[in-house]
Amino acid sequence: MFSKYLLIICLLFAFTVNAQQGEVPAKVKSSFAQAYPKVKNAKWNVIAETEVYGAEYHALFNAGGQKTTVVLDDEGQILETKAEIKSSKLPASVKTFITSNFPGFQIFQAFKITGKSGGKFFEARIKLSEAEVDLYFNNEGAQVDKSEVDS
Repeated sequence: MFSKYLLIICLLFAFTVNAQQGEVPAKVKSSFAQAYPKVKNAKWNVIAETEVYGAEYHALFNAGGQKTTVVLDDEGQILETKAEIKSSKLPASVKTFITSNFPGFQIFQAFKITGKSGGKFFEARIKLSEAEVDLYFNNEGAQVDKSEVDS
């Protein structure tokens, strides 16, 4: 009986590892290469398909000293481009919102995001002790839901 459970656990673990290290489809790599022809050293992360979301492919690279992530779907469509920025580059209204609504929290990462429809957004990752929160803002600095960034 124990060996059955051990076998099931091993199979689940192997499936999980395989999903995390999955292959990037040729059309995804081709789409990325067309959009970013100068990037030759992208590191790929594969996010496995779930019941809610399809598989995602994340290409990570440095562009002019800036950490950048391009997220593509399994058809090679770019879903978003996310470039890390200094928190000082966030709009003043974003910093004011965080200070007013999350006292004591510190911004530990900030990003400029271009959504798949071309919209411009900001992401602020804030932290207090062990608590971390991701907040999203439109180009004018007003808080928005993550779903607006994804559309």
